[in-house]
Amino acid sequence: MSGSGEPTLNQDLGKIIRGVQNLTSVPVAVLTNGSLLWMKEVRDDLLDADVVLPSLDAATPLIFEHINRPCPSLNLNQIISGLIQFRKEFRKQIWLEIVFCRGINDGSEEVEALRKAIERINPDRIQLNTPVRPPVEEYAYPLVFDQLEKIRRTFGDRAEIISEVAGPLGCGDDADKDAQIFELIRRRPCTAEDISRSLEMNLNEVMKHLSRLAEKGAIHHRMHQHHCYYEKTLVS
Repeated sequence: MSGSGEPTLNQDLGKIIRGVQNLTSVPVAVLTNGSLLWMKEVRDDLLDADVVLPSLDAATPLIFEHINRPCPSLNLNQIISGLIQFRKEFRKQIWLEIVFCRGINDGSEEVEALRKAIERINPDRIQLNTPVRPPVEEYAYPLVFDQLEKIRRTFGDRAEIISEVAGPLGCGDDADKDAQIFELIRRRPCTAEDISRSLEMNLNEVMKHLSRLAEKGAIHHRMHQHHCYYEKTLVS
């Protein structure tokens, strides 16, 4: 179950889940931000679902407030406690999703805090994600494959990377790196410095690939507030 808004805010959620199950044999999966699982009535409503996919993007209050910008009444410890309690009551699959933004919640201390929280929650799967579509905030940079893979190893065998990130860096040829850079630019205009930071690539090397992509007509550049941005060339 997904759509516009948080499903656990619907007071008829349990009835909706059972109604869908009466109409189809397709398993019912509920995507939720997990913020209301501390409420028994919400946990009860979810008990008939086949899979519940809550999210937890931070395990320390400061990072939680920065990345999720929650309602002031929400308490991170209460949310984590709700996830732990739900695990005790829900006998089917729980897949915990974590969205990582570079420089925000991917530091070693935050990753370790998340690992400890995950141990207490004990989900069946841990799904690692990162922004791949243009975000609301320009500073929400995605992680590259190597960064996500390092975190995945920290979290253990239950963790998997679900984001469509570029493959491992440093092992491909020029065409692979061209593709990685083009994929970033396809999502949103980037400066050469943006690309260098996002892909952990030397700036001179980035410029070489940008020149090749421009010669092919795949990208072009424009100036904005004294910065040079590269963007995908629109096909007429």
